[in-house]
Amino acid sequence: MRVLGNCESPPRRGSKVTGRAGSGVFKCSPGGPDDYVYITALSTRRNIWEGMMKTIDREDLEESSLFDDPSSNAEEINEVIQEWASCVTKHEAMAALGGAGIPCGAVLNAGDIFNDHHLKERGMILPINHPQRGELEVICCPIKMSDSPVEIKPAPLLGENNTEVLSKVLGYSNKQIEALNL
Repeated sequence: MRVLGNCESPPRRGSKVTGRAGSGVFKCSPGGPDDYVYITALSTRRNIWEGMMKTIDREDLEESSLFDDPSSNAEEINEVIQEWASCVTKHEAMAALGGAGIPCGAVLNAGDIFNDHHLKERGMILPINHPQRGELEVICCPIKMSDSPVEIKPAPLLGENNTEVLSKVLGYSNKQIEALNL
């Protein structure tokens, strides 16, 4: 894949969005492996930065020259944001920044997703009865259309549909299927 002028792939950057102030993944309190918030405050408008600084209790920086050219000062701005993020949980960060109109989201792991009350209320997490594992919760279709409901059911067991596939799709006779000793 040609990405750079010299035909090399760009190096991995991890969670950093280089050269973009207020955009990236920021470590939150208490500092566990899944305690992050993603923020994407990509803007050259000073009012976005003033709102961001007010939200993170850094009003002292609202008039800072850092925000005259945010992309040139991205590292310094992101350090200020990181300092604040490390003192709040990912959900607190999301609530504060989102409430101020700054695009962001807590980085969720599987436990966070399956315990999220909003996802459960929206029918995104529902219980199913699996023939081998019993009742378990699954992530459902995010698209909800009243005239086109999606049936939520467990995936077929290994080999459960062999006869149907062999006969209807491949045209095997009952004798041919029996000869396979499935």
